[in-house]
Amino acid sequence: MFKIIKYGCEYNITKKCLASIDATYDGIIVRLNDNTELRFSMNVSPQVKAIIPIAKISSSDNVILNLDNAISGKYDSVLQLGAADTNTVTPQVIIIPNKTSEATSSVEQPKPKHRGGRPKKDASKNK
Repeated sequence: MFKIIKYGCEYNITKKCLASIDATYDGIIVRLNDNTELRFSMNVSPQVKAIIPIAKISSSDNVILNLDNAISGKYDSVLQLGAADTNTVTPQVIIIPNKTSEATSSVEQPKPKHRGGRPKKDASKNK
């Protein structure tokens, strides 16, 4: 299977149907056996021009050509040979601290509010 990824879209092409893949000055051209052409417009860097012949002659069953990584400059992950399906979901573990134990130890009692105004007269002083 030959998979091309561009702008998040995946194009799956069987190796039997693939006639050629070439890098031109304005993008990548994929030709199929029934004379269908797929053109991927992009700025082709020298690194991408060097990767295309490797993908073309690869004997691997699964070839993934990620043009999104080529556009963003991540040339080390543009071509993956023999890679398994990359759409596997990796679970994320989120640890939530136990709030009940913290709440009982850190709860402060509210202070009584001091009301403003005149202080009360002491009855013992008036005698």
